[in-house]
Amino acid sequence: MYRSFRFGVLIGRLDTRPTWITQVRKAEDLGYATLSIPDHVTGALAPLTALGVAAGVSSTLRLGSFVFNNDYRHPAVLAKELATLDVLSEGRLEIGIGAGFLESNYTQMGLPFDAADTRIRRLEEAIKVMKLLFTTESATFSGSFYTLNEMSAQPKPLQKPHPPLLIGGSGQRLLSLAAREATSINFGNLGSHELIEQKIAWFREAAGERFDHIELGFPTFGVHLNGRTRSGSEETRSTGGAPLFAPPAFQVLSGSLEQIREELLRRREMYGFSYIQVQEADMEAFAPLVASLSGK
Repeated sequence: MYRSFRFGVLIGRLDTRPTWITQVRKAEDLGYATLSIPDHVTGALAPLTALGVAAGVSSTLRLGSFVFNNDYRHPAVLAKELATLDVLSEGRLEIGIGAGFLESNYTQMGLPFDAADTRIRRLEEAIKVMKLLFTTESATFSGSFYTLNEMSAQPKPLQKPHPPLLIGGSGQRLLSLAAREATSINFGNLGSHELIEQKIAWFREAAGERFDHIELGFPTFGVHLNGRTRSGSEETRSTGGAPLFAPPAFQVLSGSLEQIREELLRRREMYGFSYIQVQEADMEAFAPLVASLSGK
């Protein structure tokens, strides 16, 4: 049994209200399930504010982050913002969160870029704090990084017990955390067949009985139809800034629409990938695949 396909759009570079509203409505009209915004301090819209506007001009589109950097906000503050957004969007929020990876953002803000182990442990605590605030009337927590003292968080999210949680990551430690806590996992930096199988094996082992209940997906960094290449798509996420990295070939989809369709079906059969996110610039070109595969 395979999960049904879902498709999302990654947007963040738009800088005017009319353009933003146009793209939100276009994503909904084209049948995408989700619209997500990156969380970088430069070159992109601020996610919480932009998603609030998106909630007001859409009705079915689910709204998310790709992904919140845990180190930018105290989890109690983020939990309140997210619960508010879930209420005001009438239960359409999907929370994406990660441990942070872009060292330049930390440097620009004068924040320490701690070792990956520290950032992941901090993320694990933050998730516990947010889930506690989403589900209890009075939250008390004492950890290595965060403390709550009989905190009463209002409002509560509409979705129970809390909005779906997506964790983005690539290494074994972060994948294991996602296996324990997430509703969806977004695999980053996918490489060879052997590497993908290794990552999924780590994830499956950590998830145990949860594995069949977690959605597996990946972001694309370019859709090249019939050999046509969009300038910059191979190297740039939707952050509006300079290229962050050259993405693995696995995450650049190339060929005819039918060839890409067959490739997505093959990847779902081989690896279980059913949630695919495309860049805003590829939204229209990819739309026929959304129409033919969504929910199937």
